[in-house]
Amino acid sequence: MTVHMSNPRVVAKIQRLCRAIGVGKTEAAEAALDGMLAEVEGKRWGGLEAIIAQMRRISPRPDAYDAVVYNKMGIPK
Repeated sequence: MTVHMSNPRVVAKIQRLCRAIGVGKTEAAEAALDGMLAEVEGKRWGGLEAIIAQMRRISPRPDAYDAVVYNKMGIPK
């Protein structure tokens, strides 16, 4: 698949990145995309991992496995 960049600002940024890291356009674009994907995916899973870490810090309740008793209206007692 061919990717065509017609925005001169984007082309200039790719050229700047090429010079900065000393690679060709394809490698520079791949490195930039890899960095952005790692950041996006890290944020997505990072939030989930933070929630799991918080849940693990909660001490278990001694009555966690007791049966719940309901009244005639279906409300837990």
